[in-house]
Amino acid sequence: TGFSFVLRQPGDELPDDEFEIERDSLLYMMYDQIKTDAELKFNNSITALNETQDNIEVFFKDGSTDDYAYVFGCDGIHSAVRKIWFGQESEFAHFLGQYFSIAIVDKLLVENGTYQMYSEPNKGAALYAHNNKTDVIFTFRTENEISYDFRKQDQLKEIVSLQMKGMGWRTAELQNELLNSTSFYFDKFCQIKMHSWTKGRVALVGDAGYCASPAAGMGGSLAIIGATALADAFIMFQDDYQSAFHSYNTGLRPFIEEIQAEAVQTLEKLLPRTDGDVKAMWENGISF
Repeated sequence: TGFSFVLRQPGDELPDDEFEIERDSLLYMMYDQIKTDAELKFNNSITALNETQDNIEVFFKDGSTDDYAYVFGCDGIHSAVRKIWFGQESEFAHFLGQYFSIAIVDKLLVENGTYQMYSEPNKGAALYAHNNKTDVIFTFRTENEISYDFRKQDQLKEIVSLQMKGMGWRTAELQNELLNSTSFYFDKFCQIKMHSWTKGRVALVGDAGYCASPAAGMGGSLAIIGATALADAFIMFQDDYQSAFHSYNTGLRPFIEEIQAEAVQTLEKLLPRTDGDVKAMWENGISF
């Protein structure tokens, strides 16, 4: 069962309160803003932290060390900073019962500006065409959680291949596009929930501290909103980082909890569980 609709005609203007910026474009914009004001370390990562009275010592993968006033972990849902300083990912990750795979292909698989969806019980596929490219998306639900290493691409592709086998619509074509794309990505839908996003001189920002899952459609936005909240807290409290961190933790939390709750509801609506649910979705539409 499939459905297609036009989100926006090519050339149509966005509402005044809405902006769409592709991830790579946003990264380049941010890089241009800071490249002359900050030291940037590429092809490196943090392996250990040691807090002292006045700073925090950071140990890097290449063997170097340096001292900083604070460490802000903005390193995503599988955050190394969170694992090193706060605890194992399993302590904070809450599985939402579904998995997804996505890739961006440099061609149109549907008309520009169109979003197409297809559903079977506990499985779904979608195409979103924009700027002469197409997002290819596959989602599925399993009875039991799957064990995998998110770093092993071959293992992830095998999972996707197995789950897409035998599906209808254009899924054989989409499976080929997904598995052969250089932008292939796979992971579980989960949320990061923590009692505190700060500890000592370390703070987590974005997905590292409060991932709402891709179902929220706000990964980049939450990171920017979180970074702004943290920056505002430091403007207010200056060198009193403990008060700044407290303000960050308490001020932003109600908004994060609201977005996370909405994401769970959205996820359930987008992937029907039964043939009856699938039929009802396409007869009655999807409301959020």
